[in-house]
Amino acid sequence: LPAVIGREGSGIVEAVGEGVKDIRPGDHVAYMSSSSYAEFTIAHSKYVAKVPDDLDLKLVAASLLQGLTSWVLVTQSYEVKKDDWILIHAAAGGCGLLLVQFVKNCGAHAIGTVSNDEKAKLAISAGAEHVINYSNQNVVEEVMRITDNKGVHAVFDGVGKDTFETSLACARRLGSVISFGNASGAVPPFDILKLAEKNLKLMRPTLYKYIETEEEFKKYTAELFA
Repeated sequence: LPAVIGREGSGIVEAVGEGVKDIRPGDHVAYMSSSSYAEFTIAHSKYVAKVPDDLDLKLVAASLLQGLTSWVLVTQSYEVKKDDWILIHAAAGGCGLLLVQFVKNCGAHAIGTVSNDEKAKLAISAGAEHVINYSNQNVVEEVMRITDNKGVHAVFDGVGKDTFETSLACARRLGSVISFGNASGAVPPFDILKLAEKNLKLMRPTLYKYIETEEEFKKYTAELFA
């Protein structure tokens, strides 16, 4: 301290640096930068994207990081397809609610896990077809019941340590486990031969490795805004 926190924001461009071509003063933009909780923020033009006129800047600021994370998960980490069965842990969280909506938008079936009835209502309102309350239900048993003992095509797991074994158990043969967060702690070392039991694919992606270039950032923000 003193420090200004924040990693994302939106607003109207006040000025641009030398060599900046596509962004001009007066443009409505969203951006990723450090110290964004401020009246004025300096952002690298690489991580600044124009916002369509019909989108509210507050909505964009509130959804940029989690929105981009969720979007690349369902398009790049595992490409969700129509009629897929998808398990989403922490389905009432920030990324969870967005993942449910994206999965539904792809024409797939979303199964969410939550810790209480209030969160279950949130997940259902976002489009989850089935919600499992892990406080009083067995997640693996419920997933197998819902999918006729086949399991899901993919698991999106932002929880980490506490749910990893469950995620492996819920995935079907040739399924994918996308472990993208450590809310409960990092996944401990495990025997890779476990994946051979069902020929599973396992991935540990991060958003920033999908948006290392300016072209990638512009591409995914444009898709998210659309």
